[in-house]
Amino acid sequence: MLGSRIRTVVALTAVFAVGATGVAVAGKKKHHPPPKTHHAAKKHHKSKPKTKTKTSGKNTIKVTGPTANVFHHYFNETVSGNATGNANRVISGEQVNPAGGCASTYTAEIHNSSWYQWPTGTGAVHGKFSMVAKFYARNHHEHGICSYLINSGTRQTFAHASRFWNNS
Repeated sequence: MLGSRIRTVVALTAVFAVGATGVAVAGKKKHHPPPKTHHAAKKHHKSKPKTKTKTSGKNTIKVTGPTANVFHHYFNETVSGNATGNANRVISGEQVNPAGGCASTYTAEIHNSSWYQWPTGTGAVHGKFSMVAKFYARNHHEHGICSYLINSGTRQTFAHASRFWNNS
């Protein structure tokens, strides 16, 4: 009886994931199109991806996500990249006055009164990383996220990225 309940809980956990609103939602399966076939007279070659990010030995960071959000709804921005050498932390924050954009270094940004460090999209990193910064569209203004790949001890900035959005 107990083993049956455990299997049921595990099965339900695998099927449902908790969304940003805290409500369980069913996971979506990814659709994979069938492989393309080549004409017999042509040489077979491997297709290359349209965009490629070189991460071997290089510190990189990028922010992806929506640029238009529905008022009073949750949305996510994804902070990802590669941390090498002394780069060991990502710090992200919300820029509530996008007129000046984001500073090029973390130490310059922390002195900006319109930037607030965010609890999500921030954390220790090493190698390839990806983290989610969760937001809520609480007003109709333009906002942004400024993210920095830094050394937590020296605060040296190795890479920075930003993304801005409108809530409507």
